[in-house]
Amino acid sequence: MSILEVLYQSVAAPWRLQARCQDADPDTFFPPDGHNLDHARLLCGQCPVAGECLDEALKIARSDDFGVWGGTSPQERETIRRERGIVGMALGHERNRKPCGNPAAYARHLRLGEDPCPLCREAESAYRSAA
Repeated sequence: MSILEVLYQSVAAPWRLQARCQDADPDTFFPPDGHNLDHARLLCGQCPVAGECLDEALKIARSDDFGVWGGTSPQERETIRRERGIVGMALGHERNRKPCGNPAAYARHLRLGEDPCPLCREAESAYRSAA
């Protein structure tokens, strides 16, 4: 059974029945070398449920995040998570991470060498204005 078949059977989401990837080779979306994502992105670009797929992918723990979902790579999804302030889904050191949108989270981004997300930049700006 292909990895996509397993995923479809394990999560009973009606939108998955409309996905363009149903009959595609799983290696298209989960390439062994992690490259050659163009064909997957093309299929996702024509998919009527790419948005739902991306939303599902954003729920995946970062340590398990691989492949193309909703036309995005794991790195692109990480950027989207930061922009949307989605945290706390990862396993390991990020498990206890506090939500974004406060000065402490802004400092954490800097400490980790990350660009602060919009929520944290706004919170830091408000904090500095009030001081």
